[in-house]
Amino acid sequence: MSAELESRVARLEQQLAELIQENQALRATAGQSGTSVGRRDVLIGAAAVAGTLGLSLASSPANATTGTMQYGTGTYLNSGTTYTGLQATNDLYTLGVANYATSPTNNRFGNGVAASSNYGTAARVLTDTTSTGHGLFAEARGTGHAVYASKGSAEAAPNKTGHAVLATQNSTSSAYAAVLGVTRGGGSGVQGRGEGSGHGVWGEIADSAKNQSAVFGTTEGGGAGVEGRSILGRGGIFTGTKAQVRLTPAAAATKPATGARGDLFVDSSGRLWYCKTPSVTTGWVQLA
Repeated sequence: MSAELESRVARLEQQLAELIQENQALRATAGQSGTSVGRRDVLIGAAAVAGTLGLSLASSPANATTGTMQYGTGTYLNSGTTYTGLQATNDLYTLGVANYATSPTNNRFGNGVAASSNYGTAARVLTDTTSTGHGLFAEARGTGHAVYASKGSAEAAPNKTGHAVLATQNSTSSAYAAVLGVTRGGGSGVQGRGEGSGHGVWGEIADSAKNQSAVFGTTEGGGAGVEGRSILGRGGIFTGTKAQVRLTPAAAATKPATGARGDLFVDSSGRLWYCKTPSVTTGWVQLA
């Protein structure tokens, strides 16, 4: 109960007590004078105060077709073909929901909000075109993930159609990625892991008229733009119609002074060099 409502109830209770005292005084006076006071007249004021008190404590009806919104019933209240809306100008939020369960069965329970749909989208969030806010902001302050998406569950066999997460950038003139991963620690910005027969990460260009690369790696540091590593197999396998691998010629007229064993280098004239040792004089061998 809010402080304002508590104060209002307290005032009404005081008024009711004063009316009861006045009733008793009137009856005593009437008894001494031999007159009577009508019960209906005496109770009119008390009834008015009690009625006001009841209205103050009653719940306000929600925008539903039947009944009044009730909390803690464990059932869904039917709003029919209409919807129930909330609107506010509060800087923090329009609706706050908290769940203080200390020992839920697993990390799928103890939710602050649960949404479900038999046919449509379970939850839809959007911002206005003039807004700079996010469509969805998720923050995990514990050991769990900020966003966890699962296709199917133990209670429902997963349908093989559809992705666990699908992101689409609909603007044809935008250079922003559909998914951006940023890390400030030692982990990867984006990680894919295959536990079945599929790939860990797969890049695809589905349009045969496009010429861009399906996977592109770049770095501003001294590391490799793309690195492949295999514990039991090959570090890289390349298949192509025009060529399996292309080494872009460098602007330099010849090989670097030194290199790392295993380096391949193509100079500006098209000569191919292979580095056998880091030696300045004998390190590089021309292959073509």
